[in-house]
Amino acid sequence: MENPDLLTQYITRLNPQGIAPVQVRRLLKDLGIELEKRVIDGSRRDRNAFVQRSGSKAGYKIVLLREDATPSPLTSRERFVLAHELAHVLLEMSQRPRPTSKGDYWQIERLCDDFAGRLLIPESIVLETEIKDPSSALAGLRMISDKCKVSIRTAAHRLAASRPSLAFLEARPKQKDADDFVMRITWIKNSDGYLDIPTGKELNGRDVLGSLLLETWRSDLQVGQSKQLEASGLGKCVIRRKPISLLASFMEH
Repeated sequence: MENPDLLTQYITRLNPQGIAPVQVRRLLKDLGIELEKRVIDGSRRDRNAFVQRSGSKAGYKIVLLREDATPSPLTSRERFVLAHELAHVLLEMSQRPRPTSKGDYWQIERLCDDFAGRLLIPESIVLETEIKDPSSALAGLRMISDKCKVSIRTAAHRLAASRPSLAFLEARPKQKDADDFVMRITWIKNSDGYLDIPTGKELNGRDVLGSLLLETWRSDLQVGQSKQLEASGLGKCVIRRKPISLLASFMEH
């Protein structure tokens, strides 16, 4: 339904020099798009932001929903949400047809997510991220997250899409009964199906990957430390322990 080249053209125009971090609020202001911060209410708890027509220069405003009215800088999540909503505004301004089916709707949502990631993480940043092994891949995630002020998950999506046979995932332990734990995949990012595992899948000790994740979780690693592993069928991997989850990077042999 939509041509992704349209949003690619906007990215080039909005940040031609590939500067990071992108000043999202200034960008909206320069485009004449109003930004309103609003305390979330019960009817909007399933949303982070939405677009409305307004009397602004561009004719649109983005309403950002927050838990309270306390002034604070934009979080990495809010920056992504605003960039996503900006994509919707740009599509509206280009008079693109509205979705007529669920398939059309989700195609547009994916395009807007892709736009947000590429706007916030310029191509120059991706290209300068040197990846030689899974350990350097995890370091690259942190560098991109810090430099571009995006979440690790957004950085993982952007980086994995640029490299073949590279995957990232996050997993959390889930107790099934008194002595039985599984690792639930909270998200996974890879560009070519290198790790064909759906989000939400629960892996137990009988799975190669599940065994690796459980072994790392049960080890005496401190938070922030990594464990270098290699498993048949999964290539080389590094798993880092976080406070309530594991973050892993995988590469082919």
